[in-house]
Amino acid sequence: MVHADGNNSLDLLYESHTTSATADGSTLTTVTLRDPVYPFVVELYYKAWEKEDVIEQWTTIRHTEKGDVTLIKYASANLYLHNKDYYLTSYNGSWARVMQPVVTPLRQGMHTVESRLGTRENLLTSPNFMLSLNGEATETSGTVMMGQIAWNGNFSLQFETDVYKNLHIVAGINPYQSAYYLKPNTPFETPRFVVTHNSLAYR
Repeated sequence: MVHADGNNSLDLLYESHTTSATADGSTLTTVTLRDPVYPFVVELYYKAWEKEDVIEQWTTIRHTEKGDVTLIKYASANLYLHNKDYYLTSYNGSWARVMQPVVTPLRQGMHTVESRLGTRENLLTSPNFMLSLNGEATETSGTVMMGQIAWNGNFSLQFETDVYKNLHIVAGINPYQSAYYLKPNTPFETPRFVVTHNSLAYR
């Protein structure tokens, strides 16, 4: 991001958090982060359905600077995992051949599933994924995480694995050609990211 004065530094420090029950039966946790120098606030939202094992994440960004702030990259979710193996299933395709699964073992480095097609983001690829842990999952066994960015424009799902088998997932709007000029006192909300986790061990 770039502040109204041209500075592009940002240091988001924890300020507070709240947890409350919602009318739809979920629990909403809000974490507030604030820059110690600039009047710039980011709120992280985690909406959890305990019985369904589903979590919805998103972020709001706001400021009271003297001019517009330029947002360069603004993710909806930022996840960290540690496991011995990761197998990513992404879904590609075209007309009459949508959601064709492709399994990719994630090794050290960066793997990105993205679209730059504008509003027809699902023409060639899908903003959904399945991540298999502890070996490649089958229809009847395995530990999997499934996620989706609820956004019909350019999206980016980044999977970065380090030498220690730590996996960093960043999901949100694709930063390609997506700079956003945020006016003071005008909150910006990112798209929702929905994730679930399950283990199957049928015999």
